[in-house]
Amino acid sequence: MTNYTLFADKPAVRFRKSDPLFFVAVLLLWSLGMVTLYVSTQEAALRIRSDANSLGFFYDQLKYSCVAFVAFCAMAFLPVNFIKKISVVVFYACFILCVMAVIPGFKDERNGAYRCVDLGFISFQPSEFIKPALVFYLAYLFVDHASDYERESGKKHRNYPLFVVVPLCAFIAFGQNDLSTAIFIFCIGILMFIITGNSILWLLPMGIILVLFAVFFTTIKVYRLDRVIDFLNGELNYQLIKSQLAITAGGIWGAGMGGGMWRVASIPEVQSDYIFAGWANAMGLAGVTVYFVLLAFFVWRGTVISLSCQNKFAAYSAFAFTIMIAAQSLLNCAVVCGAVPTTGISLPFFTAGGTSLLTTFAMSGFILNASHCASDEELEEYSFAKKNMTESLEGIIIENE
Repeated sequence: MTNYTLFADKPAVRFRKSDPLFFVAVLLLWSLGMVTLYVSTQEAALRIRSDANSLGFFYDQLKYSCVAFVAFCAMAFLPVNFIKKISVVVFYACFILCVMAVIPGFKDERNGAYRCVDLGFISFQPSEFIKPALVFYLAYLFVDHASDYERESGKKHRNYPLFVVVPLCAFIAFGQNDLSTAIFIFCIGILMFIITGNSILWLLPMGIILVLFAVFFTTIKVYRLDRVIDFLNGELNYQLIKSQLAITAGGIWGAGMGGGMWRVASIPEVQSDYIFAGWANAMGLAGVTVYFVLLAFFVWRGTVISLSCQNKFAAYSAFAFTIMIAAQSLLNCAVVCGAVPTTGISLPFFTAGGTSLLTTFAMSGFILNASHCASDEELEEYSFAKKNMTESLEGIIIENE
């Protein structure tokens, strides 16, 4: 009598719980962002929005949050192996969207930069999508094609990934006229090279390229050079002056909900890059401390997840996403306080806009995925077992014993 062994259509993963503390950190950061938009953008909405709805930015963010939460759930539960397989297609699709941002009929110029694609019914910033897409693509290259980069001497060289990062950053800086995003993406590339085990000495040329890249694209635009010179001379622009006044007015305990919000309302585009000034004004030094403690908690849990993950692709990507969100948050806060020149980098979970919120939630969802995904060992064992499998006419996978 013939015996049969049945196999599932995917590997049986050892039971793991998703990290609940990380999920709580995401919800709390999002909640702080929503509260900040509610208390800080009402007067600005009356002044800026065509519908004159004082809660317009808040309601829009709620709508974006629904879509972002769907992306969070998808990235949290999709098989990591599937995400890895489509990473190449996703990256080049995002690059095509970046190219569309400079094509007449699609481009949407804002403040001299071509960051957005306007499709008529929706407008979005493709450079936000390219950030996680680049992380996935580089993680895929470094995990599945590491042997392709081996030389006879045994040393790894990463010329192909480098040739992906540099042209992409050059296009965003020159084509889209968005230097800050280009530098940030280049730093993401350097981060991926570091966490995948490359020598620090090998990364020295990349550091030199970054410096030359930043100097070149800063000097070819007069307004960028003036911005840096003004910062070095201690001169503040109008937006930064209003931001610092709002932060100072918050004191230790803050002006409270609605109190002193006239200072925040005077900040141009307070709902975007300078939204943190609204939180600092309303909640004061105590609220700022709470935010940084919560951000540190988010980074701690994300780091623990990535370091304990047994899937290299998921571990590399999750760690990069954790550092990206933290670095972007700190950079935005530094700009609002006047510690660094204006960059145009958004504040994750706070800045109004669907693109930023969607990508932040998607990256957070993948970090949560890394806390319970299948390990490389489990996937290899399943792949080995499938080599001797046959499939019956009824679709049941069997193996003859």
